[in-house]
Amino acid sequence: MKRLNKSGFTLIELMIATMVFSVVLLGATTVLIQIGKLYYKGVVSNRTQETTRGAVDQVAQQLQFNSGALVKVNPTDFTGITGAQSNTLKFGAICIGTARYTYAINVKVHS
Repeated sequence: MKRLNKSGFTLIELMIATMVFSVVLLGATTVLIQIGKLYYKGVVSNRTQETTRGAVDQVAQQLQFNSGALVKVNPTDFTGITGAQSNTLKFGAICIGTARYTYAINVKVHS
């Protein structure tokens, strides 16, 4: 009788290797997606902080160089404007010298 050379992998071994490789790739993909989300969250947070810092610096300069001339306009309701939960927005303003700073209460600003 002749003996056959049995080198190579069986079909079951290939299926198991493919399954293990697929699980590893799925895990790596999940990790990369989470890293991407954290990166963009950091970018948005950084831009928000820079914008806020710039606005605060500008207001501080206006107060410093305009000898404290400050006029505050109390918030008033503006009805019929969509985008808010109750269709009523409250807007107010602060005037420092010749600069007017307008703000909206409880409204998310989109850039």
